[in-house]
Amino acid sequence: MDKLILGTVYLAKAILYGFVAYIIVFLVLKLVNGRKMDGKYVQCFVEYSFVVYIITLMQITGIADIVSWSFTAGKAFNWIPFVNEDMRLLFLNVLLFIPMGMFLPMILHRNWSFWKIGLIGMGISLLIEMIQLF
Repeated sequence: MDKLILGTVYLAKAILYGFVAYIIVFLVLKLVNGRKMDGKYVQCFVEYSFVVYIITLMQITGIADIVSWSFTAGKAFNWIPFVNEDMRLLFLNVLLFIPMGMFLPMILHRNWSFWKIGLIGMGISLLIEMIQLF
């Protein structure tokens, strides 16, 4: 039950922060590029949903909590992948990046292959893992 409440709090924060961030980015793009709405409400909703997803991802992985960052040099790391790992955690990590594979082609308007989107997702996942060292 506690995890459900925590997830709801993450989502509520992401919706609020995402709205503020999206409005700021939208206004900057409007001023710089002259971006117009012209009935692109679905595109705006997809972009806003992507921002909410990214903020939620940052909260779940601990990246958004910059105040608690500290270098973990004294801790032991598991440098061999998939050894002594809980398979549920691996499954949840893969599940966490499925929305990114759906959002990227919609946001960037590119017809990318499954492999290219997978490589981008793995790269972002690797970046998050490296940031989590701190």
